[in-house]
Amino acid sequence: GGGRKKHNDVIFVLSLQGVPGADPRNEGRLDLFKQRWGESCDAAPHVIQCHGVPDDRRGYGITLSLLHCLEKARMMDFEVSMIFEDDARLFDRE
Repeated sequence: GGGRKKHNDVIFVLSLQGVPGADPRNEGRLDLFKQRWGESCDAAPHVIQCHGVPDDRRGYGITLSLLHCLEKARMMDFEVSMIFEDDARLFDRE
């Protein structure tokens, strides 16, 4: 594509929150991710949810979710794309 968008404050997060058929324990996980990110960084970036793909086979759902997310990021044409799972945690460095 043409000129790349330069947004350092946009991240993609894989999450089953709000996905039909997902385990109810996934509700609130994306919200918690945003909250914790904001607490660690004093500012929350723009978060783009990549909807998880429920699948009973180990590793299949996350792989499909990641592939869809990579395609979404590619189509949005950001210079850099950071992708996290909704249970990722930041740690303070001193």
